[in-house]
Amino acid sequence: MTIRTQIFSLIGISIAIFSTLAGVSMWSFTATTRALHEIERGGQSIREQMTADMMHDALRADVLRHLQARDAGEMEAADADQKSHVELFASSIAALSTGVQDQEIANRIASLRQPLADYIASAESISVLARKDRAEAVQALTGFYESFSALERLMGDLGDRMQEANVRLIELNSRHVEANRVVLLATAIGGGIFALVAGLVIARRMGRSLGAISDSLRAQSKRTTAGAKQVSSNAQGIADGTSRTAAVLQETSASMEEMNSMVRQSSLNTESANGLAIQARQSGERGAAAMERLAAAIAEIKGNADQTAKIVKTIDEIAFQTNLLALNAAVEAARAGDAGKSFAVVAEEVRNLAQRAGQAARDTAQLIEKSVRSADDGVTLSQSVKDAVSEMMGNSRKVSDLVGEVAASAKEISVGIEQVSKAVRQMDQVTQGNAATAEENAAVGKELLAQ
Repeated sequence: MTIRTQIFSLIGISIAIFSTLAGVSMWSFTATTRALHEIERGGQSIREQMTADMMHDALRADVLRHLQARDAGEMEAADADQKSHVELFASSIAALSTGVQDQEIANRIASLRQPLADYIASAESISVLARKDRAEAVQALTGFYESFSALERLMGDLGDRMQEANVRLIELNSRHVEANRVVLLATAIGGGIFALVAGLVIARRMGRSLGAISDSLRAQSKRTTAGAKQVSSNAQGIADGTSRTAAVLQETSASMEEMNSMVRQSSLNTESANGLAIQARQSGERGAAAMERLAAAIAEIKGNADQTAKIVKTIDEIAFQTNLLALNAAVEAARAGDAGKSFAVVAEEVRNLAQRAGQAARDTAQLIEKSVRSADDGVTLSQSVKDAVSEMMGNSRKVSDLVGEVAASAKEISVGIEQVSKAVRQMDQVTQGNAATAEENAAVGKELLAQ
C-alpha cells in the first residue's frame, strides 16, 4: 500500500467510526424522543383524566346549587355552569380516547360512556325538578349519588391504570436511555480502540514506507550529486566552447562585412563595365553600318572602273583603226608622189597621234586594270572587315550579355552575402546568449552540486 492509500484508509476508518457513532446517536435520540412524546401524551391523558374528575365533582356541586338556589338568578347561573361543566366533562372523556395505545385503558374509557351519560342525565333531571318541586328533586338525589358513585369508581380505576401505564412508560424510557448510553459508550470505546489500532498499524506501515523513501532519496541524492558534478563540468566546457565560438563568429562577421563591401564594389565595377560594353556594342553596330556603306561605295567604284575599262578599250580600238587608216594614207601618199607629200605628212602625224593615243589607252587600261584589281581586293577586304566587324558585334553582344549576367550575379551574391552576414550576426547574438546561458548553467550546476 502506498502512503496515499494508507492515509486514505485511516481517513476512511475514522469516517466510518464517526458515522457509526452518529448513527447510533441518532437512533438513541430518536428512541428517546419517541418515548418522551409517549410520556407527554400520557401526561396529557392524565391531565384530561384529572379534568374529568374535577368536572365530575363540579357537576355534583352544580346539582346541589340548583337545590339551594333562592331565586331565578341563582338558578340560571347554576344552569349555565352546569351546561359548561357537562360540555367540558364530555370533551375530556372524548380526549382521553384519542391516541390511546393501551387496549385496557381504551376499554376502560369506553366503559365510561354509558355511566357518564346516565350521570349527566340524572343531573339534568334534578335541575329540571328543582324548578318545579324541590322535595321531589331531593328524593331524586338518591339515584344521582348512585350514578355519581358508579362513575367515580370507574374513573378512579381509570386514573390508577393510567398512572401505572405512565410509570411503566417512564421506567421503560429510563431503561432505553441507559441502554442507549451503554451502546454509545461501547461504540465510542470500540471505535476508539479500533481507530487506535488501525492508526498504529498504518503509522507503522507509513514509517516503513518513509524509511524506504528516505533510503531511496539518499541513493538518489548520491546519483544527483554525481550528475550535478557532470552537469557543472559539461556546462563549464560548453561555456568555454561557446565563448571561443562567439569570438570566431565575431571574426567571421567582420570578414563577411569586408567581403560584402568588396563584392558590393565589384558589383559597382561590373555595372560600369556593363555600361561600357553596351557602349562598345553600340559603336560596333555603327562601325558595321559604316562598313556596309563602304562596301557599297567600293562596289560602285568597281562598276565605274569596269565601265571606264570598256571605254578605254573602245578608244584603243579606235586608235588601232586610226593607225591603220594612217598607214593606208601614207601608202596612198607615197603612190601619189610629190602631190601626196603633204597628205603623207598629215597621215604621219595622225599615225603618231594614233600611236600615242593607243599607247595612252594601253597605259590607261593597265592603270584601270590595276584599279579594278585594287577595287576587287578592296571589296574582298571590306567583306572580310565586314565579317570581322559582324563577328565582333556578336562577341560584343555576348560579352554584354555575360557582363549583364555577371552584374546580376554580383547583385545576387551581394544580397546573399548580406543575408549571410545578417545570419552570422544573429548567430553571434545567439552564441552570446548561449554563452551567457552556459555560464548560468555552470553556476546552477555548482549550486546544485552544493545542494
